[in-house]
Amino acid sequence: MGMIAAGQHEEILATFTYKTYESENRSFCVFRFKNYDTQKEFTAVGCMLPDSKNVPVKLTGDWELNRKSGHKQFKVAYFEQGQPNGKTEVVAFFTALHCGIGKVKAQSVWKHFGSQTWEIVENSPERLLEVPMISDRILERFQAAMKKNLMLRKLLKMTSKAGVSLGGETLHSIIDRYGAEAEELLLANPYLPCGTIHGYTFDRADAIASSLGYPLDSENRLVAAISKVLEDASASGNVCLPKDELLAGLIKFTSCSREQCAEAIRKAFHERKLRGANNYIYLPKQYEQEESVSRNIIRLMTSGLRPITQIESLIADYESANFAFADCQKEAIRNVFRYPVTVITGGPGVGKTTVIKGILAVHQQVFGASSDPLLLAPTGKAARRMSEATGFPAQTIHSSVGWKGEECDYCSQEPAILEGNLIIIDEVSMMDQAIASVLFERIRSGARVVLVGDIDQLPSVGCGNVLADLIRSEAVPTTRLTVIFRQAGENPIVANAHKINNGDSNLQFGRSFRFIQCSNEEEVFQAACNMYTRCVKAYGDDKVILLNPQRNNTFVSVDRFNAELQQRINPPAAGKMEIRVGKTSFREGDKVMELKNTEEGPRNGDVGYIREISRRPDPDDPDSFNYYANIEWNGEGTWIEYSQDDLRHVTLAFCTTVHKSQGSEYQNVIEIVSKAHPGMLRRNLVYTGITRAKENVCLIGELDALQTAISNTAQEVRYTLLASRLHTAALEEHAFPYRNEQGR
Repeated sequence: MGMIAAGQHEEILATFTYKTYESENRSFCVFRFKNYDTQKEFTAVGCMLPDSKNVPVKLTGDWELNRKSGHKQFKVAYFEQGQPNGKTEVVAFFTALHCGIGKVKAQSVWKHFGSQTWEIVENSPERLLEVPMISDRILERFQAAMKKNLMLRKLLKMTSKAGVSLGGETLHSIIDRYGAEAEELLLANPYLPCGTIHGYTFDRADAIASSLGYPLDSENRLVAAISKVLEDASASGNVCLPKDELLAGLIKFTSCSREQCAEAIRKAFHERKLRGANNYIYLPKQYEQEESVSRNIIRLMTSGLRPITQIESLIADYESANFAFADCQKEAIRNVFRYPVTVITGGPGVGKTTVIKGILAVHQQVFGASSDPLLLAPTGKAARRMSEATGFPAQTIHSSVGWKGEECDYCSQEPAILEGNLIIIDEVSMMDQAIASVLFERIRSGARVVLVGDIDQLPSVGCGNVLADLIRSEAVPTTRLTVIFRQAGENPIVANAHKINNGDSNLQFGRSFRFIQCSNEEEVFQAACNMYTRCVKAYGDDKVILLNPQRNNTFVSVDRFNAELQQRINPPAAGKMEIRVGKTSFREGDKVMELKNTEEGPRNGDVGYIREISRRPDPDDPDSFNYYANIEWNGEGTWIEYSQDDLRHVTLAFCTTVHKSQGSEYQNVIEIVSKAHPGMLRRNLVYTGITRAKENVCLIGELDALQTAISNTAQEVRYTLLASRLHTAALEEHAFPYRNEQGR
């Protein structure tokens, strides 16, 4: 069978040969196929393309020209199962279903039915039980796999007609949730999976609905759009939105009337798709997280933990063996032993780490062998720094609570309570509401909790503003460290950080704190690349980082810097292996960053080096090769193997965003402060960047851009009621010992 017309499309009966490219969620594939009619190979592109060799498939689509290569490729709209003919194809078909009928069992089926096998499969699958190796359980699995396979193709056909590509996980999640009725339910309400199926976005639902002639002012569309508006707000850090702002946002987003949008909000509340408090509206998940953080902070604060006040001599003993504390540092230590939960905040050079060491020393003297501290931080880098500074083991919050990644809930249904009678969490400004809700739930009543962080740094990437809310609530005892120690005060990085924080743009420039003035974006880009290259030659690339506010969509972007710096620092060379993943070529020697939390090993934000790239024959096809990269993370000496698929959540790390640098320290920091990023010229962003440096800072951009940033105290508005919840609870009689004492 060759090509035949199918409406405006063409059909090709073909079989898969090998993969050229496949995105992580399989929403975009570039595969090679062999045409059954001509026996010639061709390139096909599309979503969830079949990848089983020797299994015939009917691809429906159109030929197009690849603008980069100039070669023709077949753009697949959808595909259907072809009829397997002969033993090889039938065996390949059964094996590809992954239903318990492997190669040996499939050969037995063919031996029993021969050329009638496909007729049996389609019309009388129960007859497979005639084959001795096929049990009732295997037949059940086979029939379920066939139904799922059929539904998958139906959904692909429906979504492709709308020009929508859904990833494999998304399609399988839809089938798992809605079963055999998935297609029927989506035809009736294309917005049904919005907010419940990861990857099924409102925009995709809208495209499918449009292809089905769904009205733009339908109630189902408006209800789904509410979640879209709230999700967009969450991506900007908001936990909730004021009711009027949500209504205005919904009207603008949908172009529907005020009455229609208000009715949709009422309907969403009736269907329990929204939660509300104090005229603010939440998605249920964000509401439950905020309520959980508030509830558990109250539980910990009112646990009845008795204060320990006789510690002055212990503080004095530590001072005599080390150095004298400032009064605010001593007060921070006292508060830890007075109250169940305390906050310690302050900028660089004020001795936050020194206070942590003092707390640990006093705690050990008070509790002796029963001293059981647990040290936590939001990132692997911050945890390692904490451990190196204190001499105590530290771990990430994620690993301590069993968090399995951004899209996963924590792993156990019976959450384990964190052990430890003293829990110190560092870099709390980075902790978002989602992980905070899990962490505080896991801390047992009776433990002392110490939250340490710099309130003036950037807030968390995820939604919420936990550290700021705890301080603002006035419910949790807070000590602000303000004394800059002499040695730190002589460091221009520390001095300038505090100047910036105070709105003073008269910075102290010199050898270890420089500013390079540029007149346009290209100058900024070239100056930064040249400075990075010089610093790497002088100090080594593990001692240098280039920080840029924006990852992409600008001429001066993280992605463009990484591409250029890779060519300068680690260019291609004879014998140097590479792996191509999407638009990025990874080479041996490249500096890279992990972008997600893995179940074992590196965490989101960890930096490492590709030490070796190897290729091995594909066990299923000896003529093909699979490529692997061995990466050493954080200088730990051990290598972790990454496949090409694994590398999809790894990026080059010569340059990174200021947000991604939080929790890290570098000997040399180069930071872009330029009018190329007008929306990023904010005080806390510049401040956070320079406080990552230990020895040298070089700012590159325009002086007036730096002055604009320092004078701009406007921070992203983050709607959250955590501070209000805690403040209200603290005002109740006997609720918080701390508040009661303050009121005396």
